[in-house]
Amino acid sequence: MRKLANSLIFEVHDSIRDLPGSTPARKLIMDRAVQYLDSLAKDAGDDSSLQRDLAWAYHRIGQVQGDANQGNVGQADAMLASINKAAALFEDVAKANPTSPLDQLNAAFANRMLGTISPHADERRRHTNQALAITDRLLKTDPTNPKVKSERSIELAVLAALEDADGDASGAVESYRQAVALKEDLVANHADYPHAKQGLAMAKVQLAVELAEIGSRKEALQLNAAGIDLYQSVVAQEKNNARAARELAWSHYSRGGILMQVGDHAEALENYRQALAMVKPMAGHDPENVMLQVDTGGNTVNVGKALVAMGHVNEGLPMIEAGIRLLERQLKADPSNAPAAASASYVWKADALLKTGKVADAVASNRKAVSILEAADQDKPPDQSQRSQLAATYVKLGAALASSGSTKEAESAYRKALDLVAPSNAGDAPGPRVSYVLADAYFGLGELSANAAKRSHSNPGEQLRQWQEARDWYQKSDDEWHHISNPGSVNLEGFQCGSLSRSAAAREAAEAALQVHK
Repeated sequence: MRKLANSLIFEVHDSIRDLPGSTPARKLIMDRAVQYLDSLAKDAGDDSSLQRDLAWAYHRIGQVQGDANQGNVGQADAMLASINKAAALFEDVAKANPTSPLDQLNAAFANRMLGTISPHADERRRHTNQALAITDRLLKTDPTNPKVKSERSIELAVLAALEDADGDASGAVESYRQAVALKEDLVANHADYPHAKQGLAMAKVQLAVELAEIGSRKEALQLNAAGIDLYQSVVAQEKNNARAARELAWSHYSRGGILMQVGDHAEALENYRQALAMVKPMAGHDPENVMLQVDTGGNTVNVGKALVAMGHVNEGLPMIEAGIRLLERQLKADPSNAPAAASASYVWKADALLKTGKVADAVASNRKAVSILEAADQDKPPDQSQRSQLAATYVKLGAALASSGSTKEAESAYRKALDLVAPSNAGDAPGPRVSYVLADAYFGLGELSANAAKRSHSNPGEQLRQWQEARDWYQKSDDEWHHISNPGSVNLEGFQCGSLSRSAAAREAAEAALQVHK
């Protein structure tokens, strides 16, 4: 029974893992393998060999159940339970075999997985640090081991993602650079290591995204192009590597995001269309693969939002709505399936509706965006990245409410955004993700005060106070724009945003009005 289970896990499953449309078969294989091993586990005792097999079995089925980075069936809670079982077993085996490099490496791997999927930010950071501590020791004793280098590079990428979520973009860039260096070493010195070139491509694309966040978009586009070239060579050589093909699509998607930041909407549209053309057929062949369904919905929205940004609202809005339907289907099946993507899609729908004059519908769409994020955060405290997206969504809601004439509700939305992300201490320096949100929230409040001042003709004292208030809000907006290196035309949530020039012009207008009314 154990031999059969291992054959299913390591031979049959792995032989079809990268095939398009294989998700249901992988799920069936892993379910059956775990049934076999569960029956053996009752008598496992301290049998490290059997515990090791069980751990890998639980890990593999967890991936099929809900690993967002590969084909899965959208069972996030089941995935978390399986990976926790795997991690506990790997830890037990590592404690029983402290001199075994392989078992220590497995323990690092288990902690790194939990650092990716644990529901709480402090748990993710704790597990990632534990994984890094293990590979740090292993590198000191065996610095040329390619397995250790590979694991370490992935851990550094996980750390970078956590740093980014905490608002430490500079730290994330450094961690991604270290990951790229290790991947380059693998490709140079262990060219036959499994998926070495594919791993290097991913590391370059991830670093490119982070560099764009800190304003280094020229280097970001160069790195992204290098990653795409690597992926294209992998896909050309490995015709059935569905994961590499999906990651190539993601690389075009992320390139589109960088191009939106620089205002090159036409080129962004081309990359979004390429990404959609890649993932849509894969999703069609593998309808139970939640990752591919989400990819298709998200990239459909992306094509639509690029069209809207170019002014082609009548063409872009139907694409956004089609993408939303796909994302909503997955969200309905499991609320943990891409709530951030679904929410952002409603924000872009609202922007398109505003351009057509449908202000009430735009307000409703932004309210829907807020409700999706708030529902997703009910079970766990959001990290800074999640708070930032929610705050940016409130800013969008505030702007739509202001357009509808609902001044008090608009102010409430802007202040809610500030409550979510404003620094607790005056000396705190927010990261660029937060500064974009603060700049737009302050500007929105300035607009409310300026519009109120324009209406206060019968009360000169009140009018003066409102112009002073408007000037102060605009100044705060100016200050935040100066915290952002090389600001883009969309914020780091992917939403169209204001600019320093707009804020400065409004502040100067408020100053001029004050001079007139003094």
